[in-house]
Amino acid sequence: MPLQEKLINKILLEIEKEFDGSQLKRLKNILTVECSKYSIIEQRNEMVIYDETSDVAAYKQFFVSKKIQGLSDGTLNLYMRTINLFMRTVRKPFKEVNTNDIRLFVANREMIDNVSKGTLARERGCIVRFYNWLYTEEYIFRDPGARVENIKVPKRKKQEFTELEVEKIRSVVMNPREALVIELLL
Repeated sequence: MPLQEKLINKILLEIEKEFDGSQLKRLKNILTVECSKYSIIEQRNEMVIYDETSDVAAYKQFFVSKKIQGLSDGTLNLYMRTINLFMRTVRKPFKEVNTNDIRLFVANREMIDNVSKGTLARERGCIVRFYNWLYTEEYIFRDPGARVENIKVPKRKKQEFTELEVEKIRSVVMNPREALVIELLL
């Protein structure tokens, strides 16, 4: 039953004892004509419960959970800086972020900000782990970070000591114990 009819019937039920049949019929016709000029929406006066799944609450809960896991303050700081930078760049609620947003962020950091592959890999890891946590904790329904590819970081080749450098190291040895340690390390 449309809301207009529902409203009219409620009004008529409330006053039916005070009017006779013809007056009720006339009132119903007047109400029907007048109500047709308006859009009637049923107002709901329900209590609103605070939703802990909001972005701010999820963000704070992520850091609490990582602190409990025993991550160092430096690591937490890296997570915080990276996630803040990502969210300022993307400007979307957590639930609306998709895989391409993360890929675009990584590409912009590489091409525009000229950050190293190592930095890119760390930042990508922070973002992916954050969204994986949101997904696992059911703050979001799909994990946009799951399909973001790993960043290949070139391995640094360790520079070997020259013969001259090895001889200099051996020449500063004070006792047999130090000599043994140096020989083991070389």
